[in-house]
Amino acid sequence: MSIAVPASSPDTLPQLLASDAGFDADHFLEFAEMAYFLVKKAVQDRAPTGARAFVDEPVYQQLRAQASAYTASHRLPVLDGLYVQGLWIESCRSEAGWFYLYVVFQAHAAVYTADESTGQLIEGSAEAYDFRETWTFARKAGVTSKVGGGVMEYKCPNCSVPLTLNDLGVCQHCGAPVSSGQLDWVVVATA
Repeated sequence: MSIAVPASSPDTLPQLLASDAGFDADHFLEFAEMAYFLVKKAVQDRAPTGARAFVDEPVYQQLRAQASAYTASHRLPVLDGLYVQGLWIESCRSEAGWFYLYVVFQAHAAVYTADESTGQLIEGSAEAYDFRETWTFARKAGVTSKVGGGVMEYKCPNCSVPLTLNDLGVCQHCGAPVSSGQLDWVVVATA
């Protein structure tokens, strides 16, 4: 399932808060930062399954294609010393029955590609620098925040058992579409 990201619409954070009394911005930002690091680790490890619970199908397929390309060319993506200096919710949008949270990550790292066998730098810079990315998280309207459960706690947001997903992002215990945005927040765009 592909979730279309709206280009622009009025900020609807008050609407999200009104429809989800359990939504806590600080808790959500902890989740967003965890997702950020797990996606970046999945890229660096060339193993997208490590981020499966946090990304929708199109993002997952992008990660898989990226991992395959790195593996085929015998290159390693490197994010040396990655840390997030700050993050915040830039805006919230609502469209066609979905909420979208745009999260800005102010990060710092040396970002480069290295030869798999020699470790020699191929492109990028071994010098760390500051950079900013805005990622889009989506969740179906009407879904409420899980207190003490959900993907952040590595539990299925539907059946609450320890999270084990298949390649399609479906809970292997109850068959719920965990990576669809229908039960919890998922990354639908990275930039």
